[in-house]
Amino acid sequence: MSTQTIAQQPQHVSAKAKPPQHAVSQTYAGGANAPGGWVDYVPAAWLPYIQLSRLNPPAAGVFLIYIPHLFGLFHGAAMQDQPPDARELARIAAIILGHSLFWNNAGHAWNDLIDAPIDRQIERTKNRPVARGAISPLAAAVFTATQMIGAGLFLLPLPRTTAWAVVPTVLSTGYYPFAKRHTHLAQVVLGFWLSWPSSSARPPWCRGAVRIPRYCA
Repeated sequence: MSTQTIAQQPQHVSAKAKPPQHAVSQTYAGGANAPGGWVDYVPAAWLPYIQLSRLNPPAAGVFLIYIPHLFGLFHGAAMQDQPPDARELARIAAIILGHSLFWNNAGHAWNDLIDAPIDRQIERTKNRPVARGAISPLAAAVFTATQMIGAGLFLLPLPRTTAWAVVPTVLSTGYYPFAKRHTHLAQVVLGFWLSWPSSSARPPWCRGAVRIPRYCA
């Protein structure tokens, strides 16, 4: 067989088939050549809501909310006069993780809903789901409400003081989009929103012998 004949034969390269890249992967994973993620396997109708919630890996918002909660949880446990029960610690940590997931979704959705008119005018944000029209303002508002309800339901197994402790978080989350308009300190509001959960995660440990108001807000 001649060299020319060999060159004309189709070349078969073994490669693992990859699902098509959705826009959400390209947006949050670093471009069209970035590896896909679990979002490449979900229905297309879900993708705008995944984008709205910033849930594509690494889903940094969830951890930015959850880690301060964990700090408060472990700090409250450390204040007890007896070592905490590991199973109770794990139970509360799991509850707080669910709460953090829903609150992450609600916070991002609310921010994008309020900022949509401005987002459309900015290159970096004009392709956000509400700004580009993939999600209507009404749908975004309903989604925000359902996520807030979900976050609240996760608090039901915890003491009532926990609900009072999250009020500052709710207020700062609601005000954050407007802080960009009223002040030059929007990031201070955001920082408060993300750090305050270190206080709201302490009340579950206030049933014990140690009841210091500073730590049982």
